[in-house]
Amino acid sequence: MFCRLLLLSHPVAPIFFHMNPRSETFAASSNRPRWTWAVIVFLVAFALRWPSCGESFWVDELHTAWCAFADLSGVGRRAVIGNQQGGYFYAMYAWRHLMSVGVTEVYGVEAAMRSTSVLLTAFSAAGLVWGVSRVSGSLIGGVAAGLALSLESNAIFFGTELRPYAAVVFLATVVLGLMESVMEENRERVADCDDASRSRIGWLGALNRIMVHGLVMVAAAVHVTSLTVLAVLLLIFAVIDWWSNREDSSAKWSVLMINGAAGALWVLVAVGWLREHESLWQTRNAWTSFANAQSWGQIWRMWPWAPLVILPLVATGLQRLRGRSVASLRCDTVASRLIVIAILSVLIATIACFVLSLWGGIALWHRRYLVASLPLLCAAMGLAIGSMTRREKKATASGVNANEVLAIFVAAGCLLLMVYQQGTLNRLCRGEVRLAQRGEDWESAIEFAGRSVSSRDSVWVDAGLIEQNGQPTIVDNPELEEYLRYVTGGPYALGDQVKAIGVGDDAIEAWLMRVAERPNVEPESDIDAGLNGQPAALITRQSLAQMESLPLDVERHRFGRVTVLVRTR
Repeated sequence: MFCRLLLLSHPVAPIFFHMNPRSETFAASSNRPRWTWAVIVFLVAFALRWPSCGESFWVDELHTAWCAFADLSGVGRRAVIGNQQGGYFYAMYAWRHLMSVGVTEVYGVEAAMRSTSVLLTAFSAAGLVWGVSRVSGSLIGGVAAGLALSLESNAIFFGTELRPYAAVVFLATVVLGLMESVMEENRERVADCDDASRSRIGWLGALNRIMVHGLVMVAAAVHVTSLTVLAVLLLIFAVIDWWSNREDSSAKWSVLMINGAAGALWVLVAVGWLREHESLWQTRNAWTSFANAQSWGQIWRMWPWAPLVILPLVATGLQRLRGRSVASLRCDTVASRLIVIAILSVLIATIACFVLSLWGGIALWHRRYLVASLPLLCAAMGLAIGSMTRREKKATASGVNANEVLAIFVAAGCLLLMVYQQGTLNRLCRGEVRLAQRGEDWESAIEFAGRSVSSRDSVWVDAGLIEQNGQPTIVDNPELEEYLRYVTGGPYALGDQVKAIGVGDDAIEAWLMRVAERPNVEPESDIDAGLNGQPAALITRQSLAQMESLPLDVERHRFGRVTVLVRTR
């Protein structure tokens, strides 16, 4: 099970995972190889991500940091201002206070905070090793799935980012594991000759179904866009769950009652959420420039379909044509159904988001909104490769299982193709260790701006946020103005005596105009200097032609994609 690795430490875990000694899954000679490879894959995933954690936060991460560095009473408010739900940010607030000062001083605030995402994706990769190997009966498939999630470039990026998406990946992995538990329980009950046993789904089966719905709700609370994939996954699972129990009237109605009650709760939650966030729909046009679908080819470029889906399925299909399967009923049905559920969910979600963005004007076309697809695709790849070793055993002249050798070659080929296509292999060959780079050195930019102005000066902050669109340069709403300068309100600060001012549209032109029209008299107050006078500096993430030809009394300093304009006199 995918979630077994995460739950084995619980005191009652042995009861959950050893209830039926007749199951072929539990007849494995030893779990030591699974533990060993799960730990190895965890370390690989961690090692690939950790070197990227010391880089300066980029603008999106600084919103998370701004929330985490607030007082407890302000965490939720700051999350809502940024159109986010508060759950993840409260967790980051708690994590920041759990981190000792020594850890932060040694590794830096960036690595200390980003370690949450690193750990979540590393645990997800290790969980795939354990779960896929148990479901498919092949350690090769499990290791392939875990390494795929470890090496996939998007999983590395989101696994080193102080944002909720690593948590979504982790929760999707656990949800898939719980679904496997339910499907295994269905298989065992159908195969049981005891009609009385078949008529009950059991308390554990009911609990697993409730937990599936519960964890998807948790994922929605972490980030509502996780439902683009997980809602589809949940719906397909509910249909298959009912279909598996269709011949057993008692179990069928029990499944319908559980999923029906959960569905009613989902409707109530959805209605409440839509009412609370009605303003998001009204302002949806502002987001189209960020997550806008433009051509059908973007679907192919969204995920590495060839190494994670096409090649494993083609290899498995070709092998199937060569001989009849001797796999057990469990591995033939549960593993195959999980492959179908995972791939179908990702395909439907990806195409739906593309169509809604292309024709519906809804800004959903971005990998971060479909990030729950990653563990599903990696699991499907591992299950397909693992099923290759379950065919009729054919030994080579040296006594080696030919099917296992073939599975190893297919797994290696898929992984190599993926890292080659995504450029990871080339970067590793060049000796690069920072595989995720944002290129926005806000820390240095803010520190430099703070040093370059006097204590009575002000600095305009033009972070290039979507919420700036349509706003006047000088923002009248104090809450919005505070949000627009959040990059200076968290771990990076200009200093106690320097006033940061969040600005709206056309900030660069307005700043340059104020410099050109600078009066000869000094402003009477700091507020006059910032609002009615001349701000001494501008920190911007925007690019503009005027910045290529600046006045003589303006200096430009670049910090990656962040630019600081400073008035010299």
